[in-house]
Amino acid sequence: MEKSIFAASYFSGMFNPFSITYKSLLNIPVKSPSDFDSVEFLKPILPSVNGVGLADANAKLYGEFASAGPTLNLKPETMEELKSCPAPPSRSKIDRVMRQETKYSLGFIKPFKSFPFASPQAFGTSGAGGSFGFAEPIHKLGYAYTPHRLGVKPWNDPRDEALRTAVFLCLSKLI
Repeated sequence: MEKSIFAASYFSGMFNPFSITYKSLLNIPVKSPSDFDSVEFLKPILPSVNGVGLADANAKLYGEFASAGPTLNLKPETMEELKSCPAPPSRSKIDRVMRQETKYSLGFIKPFKSFPFASPQAFGTSGAGGSFGFAEPIHKLGYAYTPHRLGVKPWNDPRDEALRTAVFLCLSKLI
């Protein structure tokens, strides 16, 4: 029930040009999903919007984070901050763009009630169409999923969820 409420609220915001959801996610004029793969869209530097990478490269980067960043030369206190649970927002736990309770810290999404993707120490980023990547420090796991076809869910894409479930099932058998 909670997921369907989220979908209705999120999608109603996507189609309301006066909503914060619309203004945040659809402020670049596109005519079709293939526009996101065009030179015109990818040319400007738009932080947290048009990053492009292969799944193995993203998994390798998150693997670096998950193993305390030896190549990245991260300080231990930086890793502790990334792994820690964020303080709750002062005004509301409901994200005004995504229209549901979420958790973010230092630019990364953290596991939360309707998206418990890994341990509370994990952190990652979801992307357009169902892509998702995260670092799981407990298992020193870097994970990334990039779909060939766009999905409509901002997280918990069924294809990604099935792969994550299989990964954690395999990990549980190794431990």
